[in-house]
Amino acid sequence: MKKMQKSFFSKLFGNRKGTAEIVGSVLFLVILLFVFTNVYLWHDNASREMNGVLAEKLNTPVSISAFTGGLNVTNNGGFEVGLSRLWLQNVTNTGEMDHMYVDLEHNDFEELNVYIVAGDEIQLYFVGENVVLNSDGSIRAEIDENGDILVWYPIPDHYVRCKILTTLGNMRACTYDPTY
Repeated sequence: MKKMQKSFFSKLFGNRKGTAEIVGSVLFLVILLFVFTNVYLWHDNASREMNGVLAEKLNTPVSISAFTGGLNVTNNGGFEVGLSRLWLQNVTNTGEMDHMYVDLEHNDFEELNVYIVAGDEIQLYFVGENVVLNSDGSIRAEIDENGDILVWYPIPDHYVRCKILTTLGNMRACTYDPTY
C-alpha cells in the first residue's frame, strides 16, 4: 500500500501544540508592533505640534516706533506676547553710564506684567523731569488710571536708542528723538 505524503499544511497543523505556539508568537509580535507604531506616531505628532507652537511663539514679531513723548510697541504675530524690559541708551557715548533700563514685568512700585495681545499695540510714555529709580537701579515704570504705561526718564537733548525685549527673548530697536 502506497503511503500518502502529507502536505505542508497538514504537517504544520498536525502538531497542534507547535501550531498554537507559532500562531501565539506571531499574534504577540503583531500586537507589539501595532502598539509601538501607534505610540511612536502619537509622540511624533505631539512633538511636531508642540515644536510648531513653540516656534510661532518664539518668532512672534513685535515692532517698535517712536512718537513725541513715547514709544509704540505693536504685536504683529498671532500670539500674546509679554514685554520684559525697555533699554534706553544714549547715542552719544560720554564715557559715563549711558544706558538705563525699565523693567516691564515687575518693579519696586508695582507688578506691571505688560502683555500685548495679537494684532494690538500699546504706548509707553516718557514722563517726568527726573529719573525715578528702583532699588535695583532700573527706572521706575507704572500704569496710570488710563492703563497707559508711564516710564520716568529725563528726556535728554539728544537721540536715545530704545530696545524692547519680550519675555520670549525677541528684541526690537528704534531711535527716539525728543526734538520732533
